[in-house]
Amino acid sequence: MLKTKDVMKKPAITIKGTATVYDAAKIMVETGVRGLIVEKRTENDAYGMVAIRDIIHEVIGKGLDPKKVKVNQIMSKPVVSVSPDMDIEYVARLLSNLNFARVAVIGEKDQLLGIISMMDILKAALHEKVRNFAGVLKDSIVS
Repeated sequence: MLKTKDVMKKPAITIKGTATVYDAAKIMVETGVRGLIVEKRTENDAYGMVAIRDIIHEVIGKGLDPKKVKVNQIMSKPVVSVSPDMDIEYVARLLSNLNFARVAVIGEKDQLLGIISMMDILKAALHEKVRNFAGVLKDSIVS
């Protein structure tokens, strides 16, 4: 079974909570991601997350100026996270049950390791199925 650490994107792309939503959107476009981890303000703080959906619903949809709204005004916090050793099947169920698209991957000592999305899991599962099918096909041709 594949583990979170096998599928996650690393490193996670982060942003400061004091950055503008405009800056967050620009980073998302430049890097091709749909969510950013919001950095902790202090060692004892929690990570946050801002996603394209937050920008659309909380800023654009309300007619606010993305250059004036700060990330920490619209982010989700604390961020939901998973362990790098968790089976991706469990992560997929968690994402589905919570209706989330992505979660942070946090290691020991609250270290941000990466981010995993439902799309990452679907791609990995499809790749695994194709690889298994190719093996079966090869075996049947050789036989």
